[in-house]
Amino acid sequence: MLLVVQDEKGEIGQMSPEIISLSGYEREECERILKMRLDAFWQDFATPEKRLFTKGKISFPRKEGEEELLNLDLIIGRTGEEITRKVFILSPPEEGLNIPMIDALLNLWEEAVALEIEGVIVLANQTLGKSGGYEREELIGRDWKEIFIPGGGGKISPFSEKESRAGELRKKDGSLLNGWIIFRKILRERENFFNLIIFRKEEKGGDEGLLSRALAFQKRKLLLLTEELKKKNEELQRLNSAKSEFVSTVSHDLRTPLTTIIEGIRLCEDGTLGEINPEQKRFLRLALAEANRLADFINDLLELSRIESGRIMVRKRRLRMEGVIEQVLTSLRKVAEGKGVSLFSRVSEGLPPVFADESHCRRILNNLLSNAIKFTPKGGRVEITADLNWEKSNLVFTVRDTGIGIPKKEQDKIFQRFSRIERKDKEIPPGTGLGLALCKELVEVNGGKIWFKSEEDKGSAFSFSLPVYSEEREFQDALKWGKEEAKRRALPLAVFLTHPLIEESPETMEKIESLLGEAVSDYGSYRLLSAKGRILIFLILPAEKVYDFYLNFRNLFGERPLSRPGVIYLLLPPEEIDEDKILKMIEEKPPREGEEDEKENPDN
Repeated sequence: MLLVVQDEKGEIGQMSPEIISLSGYEREECERILKMRLDAFWQDFATPEKRLFTKGKISFPRKEGEEELLNLDLIIGRTGEEITRKVFILSPPEEGLNIPMIDALLNLWEEAVALEIEGVIVLANQTLGKSGGYEREELIGRDWKEIFIPGGGGKISPFSEKESRAGELRKKDGSLLNGWIIFRKILRERENFFNLIIFRKEEKGGDEGLLSRALAFQKRKLLLLTEELKKKNEELQRLNSAKSEFVSTVSHDLRTPLTTIIEGIRLCEDGTLGEINPEQKRFLRLALAEANRLADFINDLLELSRIESGRIMVRKRRLRMEGVIEQVLTSLRKVAEGKGVSLFSRVSEGLPPVFADESHCRRILNNLLSNAIKFTPKGGRVEITADLNWEKSNLVFTVRDTGIGIPKKEQDKIFQRFSRIERKDKEIPPGTGLGLALCKELVEVNGGKIWFKSEEDKGSAFSFSLPVYSEEREFQDALKWGKEEAKRRALPLAVFLTHPLIEESPETMEKIESLLGEAVSDYGSYRLLSAKGRILIFLILPAEKVYDFYLNFRNLFGERPLSRPGVIYLLLPPEEIDEDKILKMIEEKPPREGEEDEKENPDN
């Protein structure tokens, strides 16, 4: 971590020595560049309100190599209303400080406490201010030895891990307050030390009493803060829920009239309502394109609102992605051709099916491919690939483009809602900034992950994974839903399990009967039937016993288990199960994809 202190005129008065060596510039040039960037940050931040600290980002200058984007914490020192010092703390993204939290913790101490970095006071608690007659902002940026005067001589900084000695606190009026000074090294980053300085108004010290009282005081404060935070959190959740409900209601109310408007424009544009001239047709097409863009925006808002409120419907099933990819590509080819962008696909042969919601997969692919086409200039290329990752049991889909790329400073917020790329040297196509946020949410509710790589003016590659289908995943997903419903409605779990039979014999049915009898020995009931080469089990069990039954059922035939289960239905409540209707449905239903092959070739 690096420290820079500016005085009231904005001149750099103190700076970590490492800054010069890391930048590669001479001191004077380094100070000039750094001052210019810190001043620019200050101009963006400066507001009339009185604040102690803020945070942001700064591009760290380097004479050679790429500049590094660092966290920037700004702490402001004042005397009255006048700003006297500005303390900037620079740190890598992974080493950022939570200044507000540290400040809150310092204020839990009954004793006067300051936080010192490289000899400079960067934070001081209210008690220190009152003890010395200062506003605590007046202490920011000052040399700690101006305020704390250790007795006994000897060098104090850099501090040892633990040191205590008699000393004095210099008050604002110049008088001295006798007491005991405790030094603590609390954080070490690179070669920099963060030191805690505690002043106790007693002539003799001893850490035990100080620390025990401090901890007791902290505990009381933390209990009060916890209660207050709990109330604030409940209020925020209520407001967030109200906001989501409002967005959902408004979006839904807008969608109905907008659908009518779009249909009306379409009827006019295609000549159904009468002949139109070329100029009218051009304007109607523009209106239709904008209305469709607004409809997409409203649909994205509704989908995100449903995800946020937990009301989204996720209908996962065994899904072949080759067909979904081809359908999305077909729907976007005209758009790509109209822009002069080539569209390609490379899908590995023999890919297994995934376990996901088809409509969600279609939406994810459509958003990623549309974005790639939108941000790729004429003559560019967009490609989608699909490959199997055996190690992680998932399929990985990647959409690559040769577009304008994403600047490094924008990449950490690319999946945030309403986030849009900003580039002064390029014309950025219009958009809502919701597409990628929705992709991330939809990928995650389907059990996958999304990530990207991008380089300015060279293009981007967005990848996402989806889990490969397995009967275990299908059962677990259905069981999870069933348990939630059973708990919500205070009912036992009613399971309808249908499974293709390899061999239908009295011995097989007897084994299954025995297993079912053991499962319901304490509580529950079952009915076992066979129809159209399948067994059908109606089972009512406590939710926690269902998975054990499923595992025993699968292992019933040892190394040659029954073929893959067909569909697993969890039906609630039990009294509403219409067995005859379900039997009829099974008899009329065609085999699932690949099911006939599996029955004929059980070892496949």
